[in-house]
Amino acid sequence: MYGFLFTGINNDTKGQRMFFFLFILRRFALIMTAFELVHHPAMQVIILLLINMFFLIFTAQTKPHKTRHDRRMDTVSEAFMMLICYHLLLFSHFGPNIDDQYTLGWSYLTTICGLLATNMFFVLKQVFHELKLKTVKRYRIWKLKRSISYKNRIDPRQVK
Repeated sequence: MYGFLFTGINNDTKGQRMFFFLFILRRFALIMTAFELVHHPAMQVIILLLINMFFLIFTAQTKPHKTRHDRRMDTVSEAFMMLICYHLLLFSHFGPNIDDQYTLGWSYLTTICGLLATNMFFVLKQVFHELKLKTVKRYRIWKLKRSISYKNRIDPRQVK
C-alpha cells in the first residue's frame, strides 16, 4: 500500500527500511533543538553536529539509495553539511575573536559554494549521461531503419 514511499530506496535490510523514519526524526530533532535551546547556541551547534554525524554514518553503512549516483550524492552532501556545521561551531562562544571569525566567514562561504558546485556537477553528469544514452539509442534506431530501407530498395536495373 505504501510502496511508493520507497521509490529509489532499498528496503532489503531493517536499516534501509528505517531511512525515511530516521530522516523525519532528524528533521524533528533539529526543529526541537532550535526552539528548545534558544538561549544556548553552542549546544544547538553541538547537537546539530552529533545528529549530522550519526546520519552520515548511518547512510554510509546502510546504503539506502538504489543507485550509486544517489548514494554518492547523498554522502557528499552530508559530508559538506558536517563541514558547514563545524564552521558554525567556530562562530559560537568556542570560536576565536571577531577578526578571525570574519576570515572564517570566507571559508564558510567557500564550503557552501563547494557543496553547490559538487551537487551541480553530480546533476549535470547525470543529465549528460542520460542525454548520451538517448542520442545513442536514436542513432541506432535511425541506422537500423536506414539499413532496412536500403535492403528493401528495388534496383532499377533489375526491373524490366
